[in-house]
Amino acid sequence: MGVQSYYLITGYATLLEMPEGSHSITVYGRYEFPISYHNIGLDNRTVYFTVNDGNPPKISNLSLENKTYNQNDLPLNFTVDESTSWIGYCLDGQPNATVTENFTLTELSSGSHTLTVYANGTAGNMGASETISFGIATPFPTTLVVTASVVSVAIIGTGLLVYFRKRKR
Repeated sequence: MGVQSYYLITGYATLLEMPEGSHSITVYGRYEFPISYHNIGLDNRTVYFTVNDGNPPKISNLSLENKTYNQNDLPLNFTVDESTSWIGYCLDGQPNATVTENFTLTELSSGSHTLTVYANGTAGNMGASETISFGIATPFPTTLVVTASVVSVAIIGTGLLVYFRKRKR
């Protein structure tokens, strides 16, 4: 019976430019026993790991500005500089609302508002945009203008009619 010796073989690999997030790598090995070449074995091991650069996602190019708008439906567009597992926003201190892409804020009430967009990167770092303070102006009621115009024309027309009838007499 022969003596078997075991050899430990190590190797290294550098994985360049791994994106943030969860990854796995599987290493395969093949071994042969020196006494019997018919005794060949295969083995593998999978290692799971996360790459995290510690930097939160950057949210930029917000379409809303610190100003007053004359409409109550406003498109909210923005960009995030890395892959995310969650995106949401906070309007006026309310609980965060989840979104998956750019969208339109609808039926905003007249007055002042604040908005912050949040993004959670796939490595777990939470980023936030600047907080935007904006206003919605109370729209001037156009039906009131039309009604007032019609009433003004009727009053002026009646006044002229009375004036010219008195003048004829």
